[in-house]
Amino acid sequence: MTQPLNRTPAWRSYTATGNPTDIVSSPEVARELGSKIDAQDGQAASLAIDGDSTLAGEKVRDVLARFPAKLVTSYGVVHDPSGQNVAANSAAYQAALDDCAGAFRLVHPAGLSVVLGTLRITQPDTHLVLDGTITLASDSNTNCLDIYAPGQTLERLSITGRGVIDGNGAGQQGGQSAVSGGICANTLSHTGNTPDRPSTPTLIDNLLISGITIRNTFNWPLSLGFISNSLVSGVTLKDGGNSPQFIWSADNCWFKDSISTGHTDGGFVFYMGCRRCGATGNTVSGNHDGIGVYCDSSDQPANDTILIANNHVHDNADSGIGVTTADQKSTDGLIQRNILITGNLLSNNNTRGRDGGGSIGLVAAHGVQVRNNLITRDGSGTTSGQPVYAAYVSDSCQTVEIDGNLFEDIGSPTNPGTAIYLNNPHGTIIRNNTFANTTGATGPMRTGLGGTAGPNALIGGNTATSALAGSLLDMGWQTDTIFLSQPDGKGGLIDNLPRNSNIVASGQYSYDGRDLSRQIGTAASDLGIYLQTARNQSTGALSGNIVLNSGTVFREFSFLPNGAISPPMGGTLLNTLNPARTPLMMQVFTVKAAHGDRVTFPQSFTSDTVSVMVPAFYNGTNMIVGGASSTTPPDRSGFTLGKFWVGLGGANIDPADTITVIAIGELSL
Repeated sequence: MTQPLNRTPAWRSYTATGNPTDIVSSPEVARELGSKIDAQDGQAASLAIDGDSTLAGEKVRDVLARFPAKLVTSYGVVHDPSGQNVAANSAAYQAALDDCAGAFRLVHPAGLSVVLGTLRITQPDTHLVLDGTITLASDSNTNCLDIYAPGQTLERLSITGRGVIDGNGAGQQGGQSAVSGGICANTLSHTGNTPDRPSTPTLIDNLLISGITIRNTFNWPLSLGFISNSLVSGVTLKDGGNSPQFIWSADNCWFKDSISTGHTDGGFVFYMGCRRCGATGNTVSGNHDGIGVYCDSSDQPANDTILIANNHVHDNADSGIGVTTADQKSTDGLIQRNILITGNLLSNNNTRGRDGGGSIGLVAAHGVQVRNNLITRDGSGTTSGQPVYAAYVSDSCQTVEIDGNLFEDIGSPTNPGTAIYLNNPHGTIIRNNTFANTTGATGPMRTGLGGTAGPNALIGGNTATSALAGSLLDMGWQTDTIFLSQPDGKGGLIDNLPRNSNIVASGQYSYDGRDLSRQIGTAASDLGIYLQTARNQSTGALSGNIVLNSGTVFREFSFLPNGAISPPMGGTLLNTLNPARTPLMMQVFTVKAAHGDRVTFPQSFTSDTVSVMVPAFYNGTNMIVGGASSTTPPDRSGFTLGKFWVGLGGANIDPADTITVIAIGELSL
């Protein structure tokens, strides 16, 4: 017998198939018997029918109760748990569904057990109340219940009750492309592990599935495609061969307050083209992986705006919650977007101990927020010796925030645990997370933050409330990483303000208790003089400001190492450079010297390229002029003086007297 399909992810290792096209769902929301789902919490909201205000505030079940009930047995369906009357019962049951559409609630009473071939819902306003048991006949190799009317729109459908749909998975052969699932819409065949997109889909609006159990399906217990404004609530899904899922196009559809367990694939999946959907309040355990937002390839329909909140996800063999795209084919590649994972309890996932496996895995996703989750004992029972990452963010992710989560006892004695592992993602914010080993340093969690923070990362306030087996931080980071009050695990804080340009500040300035300016003087009035310095992280260059502060008025003079000074209103007070753009220094001094004397500079210049000026002066009788000798040019240490007096008798060599010298050369070190 062909084995059930099993999507085995390495953060989802799917093969892309088909040429999907996103289908816009019906714009008609919550008419008549439909339920309007609140996009924040998935609760069924109040509604009115045909403007009748007396019905406002009633729930879907209240409205359904107004329709008369009709028993399926009135159509000739008989109790047949052993499957002796499959053909007759199947025909009678299908006739009952067709006849009751729009007129009755078709009731399958408790205690009635039947074995059937595939049933099909093909009309709007079909409502089945299932309190007994339907088992799929052996070798049917089809779905238990199809919702399918090609090219049509089916509205206001419900399958409710406390009964059971049993897919009899052990009795199905599967086949190369047949789908043998539970309740399926637009899922009739598959290629590899992926359902085939129907060429002419049925558009389904306002579908309610509530209270029932679906178990033992060869393939998908639920596979609902091209649906909108729909709710799956309070159901139990057990022992399926593939993930229960919304697929291809789902808009405002919710999976809530349900149990999903024992599947050889995921517990519940938003798969290719889900928008404004969510999973809230569910228990998802004992599956291959827990809750997923998946695409096989980036050229498939995007998943956008997904809420995963307040679920208990535990004891799954692989990841607890995953948001992944396996193959990035498009230019952008980031089609898993705007996903909030919050308030979930994840415990003892990654029981198989995959290398790097963990409770939350993000691959090729954008705009994901992981907030206020409790993640415990991830990989606790594994023995492979491979590392465990409770939260993993790949290098293909952008703008991911992991904030306010508690990570406890991650890993096992043979599988060292890292709470959060970054594989060089872009624009990641990691803050206010707490790490703990309940037994201290002897516990399994070795590291709080590991891997490498990619560009534009912010890390702050993450702390260990108990000793770890290793370092709180065991990671690398880019030069533009911002640390804000981040404990280093050694009693100190990593706290910086890296920027690609200099810090600009005025007056007495401090940040997070650290002074970034220093007062260097005062005046008789209330004038304050401050010195500020800043380091450019990308170049290492130092720069700073001198700030004059009087009351609330600041005047800031910026200076650079080359001697340039900029006043408050702009312009340059001093910016002396040689043609090679090397800073220059000017020395002004007096010396008593005569013609031909060697004059030494008070401070030697860096090079021999020096300019010398000797201002002319009048000694009471003659005008005295001078400068560097043309036969002995200046060098870095001094020059030979040429000095004359000019009078009525012509030019004469002047004896020694006091002169002023101005010398300009390259800045001395």
